[in-house]
Amino acid sequence: YGIGPDEYMVFGDAMNDLSMLAPARNSWCSVRSVEEVKEACAYVFDPPEEGGVLGILQELAAELREPHD
Repeated sequence: YGIGPDEYMVFGDAMNDLSMLAPARNSWCSVRSVEEVKEACAYVFDPPEEGGVLGILQELAAELREPHD
C-alpha cells in the first residue's frame, strides 16, 4: 500500500502479533507481554488499569494539540 514503517503504529501483546510488531517503528506492547514480544517492540505501555493503550493515545493526542514552532 506504500505505507512506510514509520507511518503507522501498532499495538499487540502476544506471539501472534509479532509479524505486525516487528516491522513497525512505532510498535507498542503491554508490560505484561512475554519477553519475546517486548523485545520486538519499540515501546512498552502500562497495564489497562494504569492507562494502557488509551493512555498512550491520549498522550499522543495531547502532543498533536500542542503548538509547534
